[in-house]
Amino acid sequence: KWCELSGLNFDEAIGDGWLKALHPDDRYKVSRNWNEHTTNGVQSEAEYRFKKPNGSIVWVMGNAVPEMNGEKILGYIGTITDITDRKRAELLLEQRTLEIEKQNSEYRILNDELKKAKAKAEESDKLKSAFLANMSHEIRTPMNAICGFSKLLERNNIEDKKRKEFIDIINSNSQHLLGIINDIVDISKIESGLISIMPNEFDVNNTIESILTSLKPTINREKVSLFVTNKLPTKKSRITGDEVKIRQIVTNLIVNAIKFTRAGQIEVDYSVSNENTLLITVSDTGIGISRENQQKVFERFHQVEGSIEDSRKGTGLGLPISKGFVELMGGKIWVESELGKGSKFFVSIPIINAGSTNKANIKNRTTEADWANKTILLVEDDKHVQFYINEVLSSTNVKTIVVDNGVEAVWQCKENSNIDLVLIDIKLPQMNGIEATKQIRTFNTDIPIIAQTAYAFASDSEKVKLTGCNDIITKPIDANELLNMLKRHLS
Repeated sequence: KWCELSGLNFDEAIGDGWLKALHPDDRYKVSRNWNEHTTNGVQSEAEYRFKKPNGSIVWVMGNAVPEMNGEKILGYIGTITDITDRKRAELLLEQRTLEIEKQNSEYRILNDELKKAKAKAEESDKLKSAFLANMSHEIRTPMNAICGFSKLLERNNIEDKKRKEFIDIINSNSQHLLGIINDIVDISKIESGLISIMPNEFDVNNTIESILTSLKPTINREKVSLFVTNKLPTKKSRITGDEVKIRQIVTNLIVNAIKFTRAGQIEVDYSVSNENTLLITVSDTGIGISRENQQKVFERFHQVEGSIEDSRKGTGLGLPISKGFVELMGGKIWVESELGKGSKFFVSIPIINAGSTNKANIKNRTTEADWANKTILLVEDDKHVQFYINEVLSSTNVKTIVVDNGVEAVWQCKENSNIDLVLIDIKLPQMNGIEATKQIRTFNTDIPIIAQTAYAFASDSEKVKLTGCNDIITKPIDANELLNMLKRHLS
């Protein structure tokens, strides 16, 4: 039977010949075990492998007990047990155990990731819920003022001074409400990747100055001072960059500083480094930000906990929007702060030096216009917008023809050769403004067409222009912007 298991015949196995049947990797182990035990009269036991001449492997359990006469070894009585099936089962079990351990390890990693994802999702849900609750409060607050004071204006015996005060409150809260909507739109555009850089040449000194002028009335001047410590020389103040986004970044940083500074000062400093990088710092003497919260302030929906009650007002989107804009322009934004000692925000944005030409910014400046000999076709289906635009144009003596759908707009342009300009809404009944513009362009390629739209994304505005519009103005329509735009095209 031993010869059958080992693959050796009797003659080959005599003496130490039996070692030849062992697997090469097991010979040393078995030989050492044999020598250590049997020569000392001790039973030897070992698991090892036979490797047959045909290459097959047989696992065995070998036992050898020395037969003694006193201290003299007469011979050995041995047994060989075929354990191949058992070893195969053990190896298979070991392999399966290793696979299960590996799988369990993967499951543990996945479970940890799921726990983290769950915690993050729960935190995100809490933040979103808090954000939506805050949004409801932020929107309702200016709406309450707008609706309330609009109702008060209906009183007949109201004094002129109070009437002006009420109107100022309505205007102020309208701008605040528009700012909230813009914040929500901006963060949506950043997250969806639907925002692009629109560089233009502008005077950075004028831009910063206008920001400070608009924000100074919002602070308590007796306790907080807002000022610029350094500004660029006039010959270096014209740069090329996305003025709208840079303006919003600086505005957000200053507004954030105002919210968290009850007393002291807010300083704005800016410079151009190596003619290609705009460096802006906004520092304050406010409540400061703890080290663990300094990165969180740039995350959407986060507002630093533990701040003073009045400072919790706002959407909490100003800094995330600023970070999105800065990174979109290839720049960096960071903060240095210490609790109780204030904060300092840094912005670094690549720009192009535009030279020393100092052109005036005329976006918000209008000049008197007399268009008594001009006719504008106003295509708008909302009666309140019709009324508003007619009121804006009333001082210009321009003649307006008002229609409320795209089909009639096309017909008017075909039949009335006196129309000098078309001001058309995009969303209209029967035929929308885009389709109406396309049809007008089939028979009239010269007439200026200005689209008015509530679309928020720059990509949508570009699509509108591609349909044949000469220009586009976004709702809510600013009176000065509209008059300047009309002047450019009517002249």
